[in-house]
Amino acid sequence: MERELKLQVLEADAWENILSHPLVDLAAVTPRPMHARYFDTSDHSLQRARIAYRVRLEGEQWVATLKFAGAASGGLHERPEWNVPVAGPQADLGVFDDPELVQILRPYLHLPLAVVLETVFERRERSLTGSQGEHLLLAADRGEIRVKGETLPILELEIELVRGSVAAILKHGADLCAALPLCPESESKFQRGMGLLRSTTRSSPETQQQAQAPKLPGREPAASALREILIVEIQACLAALRVETREGSRSNFHDLRRCVRQLRALLRFCKPLETDTSTHALRLELATWFHRQSGRRDRDALLDHWQNHASEFQLSPAPLTDALLKSDGESANSAGSLAATLLRLWAHLEDSDGFSGSLSLREFAERHLAQMDRKLRRAEIDTDSAEGRAEFHRLRIQIKNFRYVLHCLAGLWPAKDSKGLMKVLSHLQESSGLIRDAQMAASHLLPLGLEAPSELALHAGVLWGYLVARKQREAKKFRKSWARFLEVSRPWD
Repeated sequence: MERELKLQVLEADAWENILSHPLVDLAAVTPRPMHARYFDTSDHSLQRARIAYRVRLEGEQWVATLKFAGAASGGLHERPEWNVPVAGPQADLGVFDDPELVQILRPYLHLPLAVVLETVFERRERSLTGSQGEHLLLAADRGEIRVKGETLPILELEIELVRGSVAAILKHGADLCAALPLCPESESKFQRGMGLLRSTTRSSPETQQQAQAPKLPGREPAASALREILIVEIQACLAALRVETREGSRSNFHDLRRCVRQLRALLRFCKPLETDTSTHALRLELATWFHRQSGRRDRDALLDHWQNHASEFQLSPAPLTDALLKSDGESANSAGSLAATLLRLWAHLEDSDGFSGSLSLREFAERHLAQMDRKLRRAEIDTDSAEGRAEFHRLRIQIKNFRYVLHCLAGLWPAKDSKGLMKVLSHLQESSGLIRDAQMAASHLLPLGLEAPSELALHAGVLWGYLVARKQREAKKFRKSWARFLEVSRPWD
C-alpha cells in the first residue's frame, strides 16, 4: 500500500528557494530524469476498472507500475501499488506475476494498449527520519504532463511513508506548509492528465475517488466516532483550500470560510471530550486564521451586493468596485498557515488519544445539542441599538455553530426528523447574515464619502442606503423564522 502526502507549489518562482530550504534540502541532490507513459485501451477499459498502468524510465531503469483505486483526500494518497523492473517502454500487462494480479488483469491481457498521456520530469529525493523513528522519503518533482499536444506543469513535493504512522507525513507536511508556499493536492499526476484529456476529447471517464464521509453509528463511543468525523471535516477544508488557491474567486473563498467555520464548530462541540491541551491550541490557531479573514469577508459581501444591484440604480459598478478591491486579499502564506494548522490537527487526531468519554455518539450528541438549543432559545432579539447589535452578532454565530454541528450529525436520525429544524436554521442564518452586512457596511463605506462630493461617494451612499433598507426587511423575516424555530420539533425530543 502506497501512502504519500502530495504538496503543490503555489509560486513557481519560489522553486529554487524551496529546494534549498533546510526542511527540504534537495538543492545539492542530482536530479533523476523520469519519463512515464500511461497506457489504456481505446475505450478506457483500465480506467473504468479504476486501474492506472504506466511504464516509466527512472534514471536508466524502466519500471512497470500498476495502481488501483484507493483514497485521496486532503492531499493524502493511499492506494495499492505494484512495481516490476522491465526491459523497455513497451506495454505488457503479462509482466505482473502476482497471482492476485493475474486474475484481475486476465480480461485485459490481449487487448491492444496505447499511450493516453505522458509525464516528463526531474526528481530529487532523499530519506528522512521522523521523531519516532519513522522512515519517510521526500521527493521534489518539476516537469510537465503531456496530453495530445497540450501540457500541464508539474511542480510539487511528495512525502512518502516507508515505515511508521501516517501522522509522521502529516506532521512533516505541516512544517513544510508553514514555512513555504505549498498546499496539499489530492489529484495525482495521472488524474491531472486525465482531466486534461477530458477537456480535449470529452470522452474519458472520471477516475478520482474521494474519501467518503463516515457512517454515524449511534452506539459507537463518541470519542472515536467524532474523531473520524473531524478528520473528514479537515479533509473537506483542505480540498476547499486547494480550490481557493487555484481559482481564487469570491465564492471559493466563501466556501473555504464555511468549511473552516463548520470544523471550528464541531471542534468546540467536542471540547467536553478533550483530555489534553493540544486540541485547544490548534483550535485557537484556526480561530486566529479565521478572524484575520474578516476584512476580506466584509469586502466581498459588499462587492457582491453592489455588483448585483448597481444596475437597478442605473449606476456603473466600476468606481466603487475598484475602491473596494484595493484592500488586500488572502496571500499564499496565509493559505500555507491554514494548511499547516489543518495538517497538524489531522496528525494529532491520528496519533493520540486526545478524546475520551463513556457516552455513545448518540447520547453525547443529543445531550450537548439540547444544551446548545436551550441557550439559543433564551436569546433576545435586538438589531438596532449598539448593545443589541453586538448581542445579535453573537447570536448569529451561535445559530451558525448550532446548524453546522447539526449538519455533521444529522445522520444519527431519520432525515425527516431533522429536516424542519435544518430548514429554519438555514433561513435564520441567511437573514442574520444580511443584517450583519448592513451593520458592518458603514465602517467600510463612510470613509469613501468623507472627501468632497464625488461619484464614488454617491455610489457608496447608494449602497449603504440599500443595505439599511434591506436590513429592515430582513429583520422582519428573521423574527418570523425565529418564531418557527422556537416551535419546530427537534430530532432528539
